[in-house]
Amino acid sequence: MGDGGSDCEGHQGPGYRADNIGDATRLMDVVRGAIGVNQATAGSAELLGMLQELSRFQQESLRSVADLCESRLTEQASRKVNLSGHIYSGFELPDQKQLRAIVIQQNAAARDIQSTIKGFQQ
Repeated sequence: MGDGGSDCEGHQGPGYRADNIGDATRLMDVVRGAIGVNQATAGSAELLGMLQELSRFQQESLRSVADLCESRLTEQASRKVNLSGHIYSGFELPDQKQLRAIVIQQNAAARDIQSTIKGFQQ
C-alpha cells in the first residue's frame, strides 16, 4: 500500500513482500527451519504455536487487503464540518483530488522558499 495502492492490482513480484506481511512470511520461514527435524528446537510446542499465530496474522492481513480493495468507495456527496457554534461549521471539506493538488502546491511552494533562502545565504 505504500506506493499508492498497487496492492489492489495484480501483484507479480518477488517471493517476499516489502511490508509487514512480508516480514511475517520471512519470520515464518525462520520458525519452520527452527522446528525442523535436525534442529535442537525440533517439535517445540512454543514455536509451533508461534507459527500458527503468524499464519493467522498473515491470512487475516491478506484477507483484509483484499476486502479493502473490494470495498473501496468513491466520495459521492460533499462533506461538511458540523460543529454547531464554531466559525468553521458548514464549511465544505475538499475531496481527495483537491487535497492531493493542495499538497502538491504546498510542496512546490516549500521548495521555492527553500531555494530562495539558500540564494540569500550564499
